[in-house]
Amino acid sequence: VGNKTDSKRTGGVIGLHRGDTVLSDVTADVIVHGYNNAGGVAGVVTDSAQIQHASVTGEIHGREDNIGGVVGRQAGTSTVQNVTVAVSVDGDFAVGGVAGLMDGEARISKASVSGDVAGSGFNVGGITGFADSVDTTVDQSYVTKRTTVQGDEFVGGLVGNLYGSVKYSYTLATVAGSSNIGGGVGQRGDNSEGAGRIQQSYAAGPVLVEGDSIGGFTGDARTSQSNDIYYDKRATNQQSS
Repeated sequence: VGNKTDSKRTGGVIGLHRGDTVLSDVTADVIVHGYNNAGGVAGVVTDSAQIQHASVTGEIHGREDNIGGVVGRQAGTSTVQNVTVAVSVDGDFAVGGVAGLMDGEARISKASVSGDVAGSGFNVGGITGFADSVDTTVDQSYVTKRTTVQGDEFVGGLVGNLYGSVKYSYTLATVAGSSNIGGGVGQRGDNSEGAGRIQQSYAAGPVLVEGDSIGGFTGDARTSQSNDIYYDKRATNQQSS
């Protein structure tokens, strides 16, 4: 499948997926080249649109921000669920195995990721690079051992920069970067109420970096809102969470 482009939105299947619509039972082997908002299925998913029961393989290359294995930018009350992703994804900022950027009340559920996720800058994650709203959710998702997540700052096996919530998810990915690097989440929370919530999730993959704000699960925690976070000291090479 080649690029489907709508302005600055580039997807392997569609540029912009919006409204109260469902894109289901998608099998896409893609090579996507885009700038902002590039994804293996859609460049942007917004409103209450859904992508479900999708399998994505191939390559997604972006030259700027919001680059993802399934969707570049996921917004509104949109949902991406029951997706399997085996891709190579690269961009600059907000790069993720499923979604580059999540905002609004976007939700990712029951996703699995393997492959390479790389950003030249910050906000890089195995599931999403940047969950940029307290109402975004990642749940029941995992990143396999056959995955490498690499960036500069705010890099995590699940989420690079988390303002929303992560629930019932795990990662075995190898994570590498320079600062604010976590086996699960690079940075979580800010001064907003409810930001950076994590529940019953764990990290058990190597964290290959020596620098500031490094952790087995969270690199830099600006909030203490968590319940049952686990990490494997031996596997992550980190002595603190």
